[in-house]
Amino acid sequence: VFPWTASPTRTTARMTAPVKATFQQGVAGYSGANATCIFYSSGNNNCAQFQVGANDGLKSLLRFDLAAIPAGKTVDEATLRLYYKGRSNSNALTLGTYRLLAPWVDSQTTWTQRMTGMNWVVSGLGSGSDYAATGGGASPVLGDGGSWVEIDMTEMAQAWVDNSTQNYGLLLRQALAAGYVIYDFCSERGISPCSSSQTPLLTIWYQ
Repeated sequence: VFPWTASPTRTTARMTAPVKATFQQGVAGYSGANATCIFYSSGNNNCAQFQVGANDGLKSLLRFDLAAIPAGKTVDEATLRLYYKGRSNSNALTLGTYRLLAPWVDSQTTWTQRMTGMNWVVSGLGSGSDYAATGGGASPVLGDGGSWVEIDMTEMAQAWVDNSTQNYGLLLRQALAAGYVIYDFCSERGISPCSSSQTPLLTIWYQ
């Protein structure tokens, strides 16, 4: 009689299907986006379009409330889509997104202050002090307008999901530009010359 040997136990790993979450102001009841535009020495939280460029003198701030995603989830992929309306001349521009490091109030933000009584570390926002120097995304903006621009946001979205209290949104600015130029993108307001279907769209796949 041979000694009895237990058969090895077979385990099967359970695969969790990724969940898709979309965040777009005015679509499916979502109202958690807020934004502002800063122009040299001023601010405007009612801008119909985000403007980026002008030798980095035009920037925009955008934040999405991601409370619908439970804490502790892993972000597989995140993409920000911005509707590109046009540009002031034919000079090329690469649009960059950067994670903001401090809270701000859209109606109070200017080139120098992020809210009443509290200034940015550097006027116009400084790399590494007001926004993260790494971990953002960038995309060349092609053509003369009338198209969507997509930017990878996976690392940034994961940081927001990991610590929702530090979700201060993102900065839109020129990462590169071939000379002086201004590029226009539809803001979260969805008003003329844009439409409600052209507001910024953040899509996140998580599990």
